[in-house]
Amino acid sequence: MLSVNYKVKVEDIVQRSSGENLITFNVPPGLHSTDPSYNSPNHEETSPDLSQVVTTSAGQTVEKRFQCGECGKPFQSSSVLFTYRSRHIGEKSYSCSECGKLFTNRSHLITHERSHTGEKPYTCAECGKRFTNKSNLVRHERSHTGEKPYSCSECGKRFTNTSDLVKHKRIHTGEKPYSCLECGKCFITKAKLKDHQRSHTGQKPYSCSQCQKCFTHKSNLVRHEKNHTGGEKPV
Repeated sequence: MLSVNYKVKVEDIVQRSSGENLITFNVPPGLHSTDPSYNSPNHEETSPDLSQVVTTSAGQTVEKRFQCGECGKPFQSSSVLFTYRSRHIGEKSYSCSECGKLFTNRSHLITHERSHTGEKPYTCAECGKRFTNKSNLVRHERSHTGEKPYSCSECGKRFTNTSDLVKHKRIHTGEKPYSCLECGKCFITKAKLKDHQRSHTGQKPYSCSQCQKCFTHKSNLVRHEKNHTGGEKPV
């Protein structure tokens, strides 16, 4: 479901000497910034020289005639400019009809909607596992190839995805962005914070399939289950 919170309108059309038009798209006052001191640019003074001619990889020249009224960046088509403007001001124009969550572009909305429908159109050719989006498939495929394209500039350790690299870097920086509201203790990852919070709530979500004993952490359950399979008295 598409919900557009504002309409982009053509306010200024500057006639170029070549007979073509440079079109500047503006947004209604107040959408540029929440800062009351913000001054909207004077688009009537926009120069047609800001229109750009670029050369593509195929050697073709393309004129970008659609211009962002906020920053002056030119675009070849009005649809691309509209998408850019939405991101530029943090506008989220695409709404999920199922839960109401908003997105800045349609492709992100389509991917999100699969969390409701269960659709997984991307399949791993190696093992058949399916994914809701291509980026998750690409990351998964690295588990088969062993590819680790992201490396730590501090120690050289390599990772299959950027999120793991970001978490790893906190070891070097000492950053602990996740804090417990109960006691103030800080942690490197959100997962470690959740594990810690169970010490306050008493929650034990991991249970042994053999004896139903429950544990706060999965690692403790794994160690416990080994005692069953090894014939030792479980701890």
